[in-house]
Amino acid sequence: MRHILELRLLLILVSAVAAAQDAPDSGINSGNYNIHQTFEFGYRSTSIFGNGALYDTFVNLNPGPRLFEQSFDMQSLNHNGLLFDNLSLASFGYGGDPNDVTRLRIYKNKVYNFSGVFRRDRNIWNYDLLANPLNPLTSNPAVPVTSSLHAFNTSRRMTDLNLTLFPQSRVRVRLGYSRNVSDGPSLSTYHGVGDTVLFQDWKTTLNSYHVGLDFKVLTRTSFSYDQFLHYYKGDTSYTDQTFGYSLSTGQPIDIGVVFNTAAGTPCAAPLTAISACGYYTSYSRSAPIRNAYPTEQLAFQSNYFKNVDFSGRLVYTNSQSVVSTLSEIFQGLVVKSNEKSFTDSGPASAERVSFSGDLAATWHINEQLRISD
Repeated sequence: MRHILELRLLLILVSAVAAAQDAPDSGINSGNYNIHQTFEFGYRSTSIFGNGALYDTFVNLNPGPRLFEQSFDMQSLNHNGLLFDNLSLASFGYGGDPNDVTRLRIYKNKVYNFSGVFRRDRNIWNYDLLANPLNPLTSNPAVPVTSSLHAFNTSRRMTDLNLTLFPQSRVRVRLGYSRNVSDGPSLSTYHGVGDTVLFQDWKTTLNSYHVGLDFKVLTRTSFSYDQFLHYYKGDTSYTDQTFGYSLSTGQPIDIGVVFNTAAGTPCAAPLTAISACGYYTSYSRSAPIRNAYPTEQLAFQSNYFKNVDFSGRLVYTNSQSVVSTLSEIFQGLVVKSNEKSFTDSGPASAERVSFSGDLAATWHINEQLRISD
């Protein structure tokens, strides 16, 4: 277990150039804006007793200085600011938490509405019962596995930016961008010659773009057109880096992580003739994948007719998936077939076209009863 001690300090900061201030907690007025900002920061101290990997898996609160919360707000006094009417910036979690978030919103009446969010999630997993072979102590040699064979320590960084131009007009323009990156060291297993652990260098990236138009040409009716562009990159690779034994020639080998010599795994005891076991001298696999799935959407919403609401949409997607070069290389020994090496390589591609649509209607018979289809 860990004992956690947190010290917090809350500060309400005001500007020294304030022209007027009505109340201590209502911010300050400077020029055409009311400004209010706060910081809550402190320090976390921890001490651990027991399984630290299990603590990081399920709690993962680290010691050190921390930003518990931060806020900064500017609001125009007469809703007629020069560049913006409202600006809001808030953050929390920086310094030792597994989740860090920053949010920004800027608004100018009748001109634009912008919002942005950045989030970082740190994901740790090292629970030793996940995919663990539980090697028996009666094996000769006895090789216990005390950590997860699928452990990982990855970070996911997500950014979302959205801008609406002329939000109150009959024609609105919507722009968006999102980025999602996940990377870091991790482990996986391979069930080939024998179950062995691989170093899995995790790396995925998703970039998304969005352009949308809203039209209000009829009373209580709006039409929307949206174009979504999604681009995915998967660059995760796998490599054998565990070579705890060697042949009589001195060649380092990997005979796997499952040890139950009574059952002949990886081979019968004693391991004096280790060349009779199945083993790896090297193994690697990579298949960088690139996906693109553009999507078009046409939608409408209307309550033009009394007591009846209509909505509908049409969606078209033409997605493509390409693996430019698959590369899987094995060197070692497969006992049953006496195979000492193999290589798989080559490109791959796929395409999928999708078209869908839906239409909905709601009839408001009275305030208590309505029918939807």
